[in-house]
Amino acid sequence: MAADADLPTLHAELLAVQAVVIAFARRLARQDAALGRAVCAAFEDAESLMTGVAVRLGADAPPASTLGALRVIAEMRDAAIRDESVCAPG
Repeated sequence: MAADADLPTLHAELLAVQAVVIAFARRLARQDAALGRAVCAAFEDAESLMTGVAVRLGADAPPASTLGALRVIAEMRDAAIRDESVCAPG
């Protein structure tokens, strides 16, 4: 039961880290055009990494973990990059 008590704490910590990453990415994207493209590329890299993990794990991967991670990456990207024009090649 002690592990169950830690779940709300872990969830809160994960949400806090996501909020910081999103806020940092937003600031970088607004700061400079090159930084904006780098933020976009970082989210694309994260998606590629998770897709590769899912392919390597194949049927052994719990679908909720890899698909869930890809969903979270997409949601964080949407929250961080409000203006898609920052992703355009410069």
